[in-house]
Amino acid sequence: MGPGGGMGGGNFDPAAFVDRQMEELKESLELSDDQEKQVREIITAGFETMREAREEMQDGDRDAMREKMQKMREEQTQKIKAVLSEEQFTKYEQIQKERRERMRQGGGGFGGGN
Repeated sequence: MGPGGGMGGGNFDPAAFVDRQMEELKESLELSDDQEKQVREIITAGFETMREAREEMQDGDRDAMREKMQKMREEQTQKIKAVLSEEQFTKYEQIQKERRERMRQGGGGFGGGN
């Protein structure tokens, strides 16, 4: 897949990605154990849902898929918002913004390109 294509090749490990993301969030947001557990479940479930959607739409309409993925991300964000304090959620949004910028510039994020 080319730029903007998503999550690297077949060697992508969702569990490892979630672990890395949770490490960053736990440290940055100072999550309680309970919050960490809830956020991990939300992110893991979101990964599964997005993976299934990608498989269903492999040869389908890219715009429709992008729209569906965007809607799923928004739903996931709302679930995470319900778990975090206002201050934590503000930081969370900043982290997500920085992550999107890094990915746009081709630096890391979802498992690399090779």
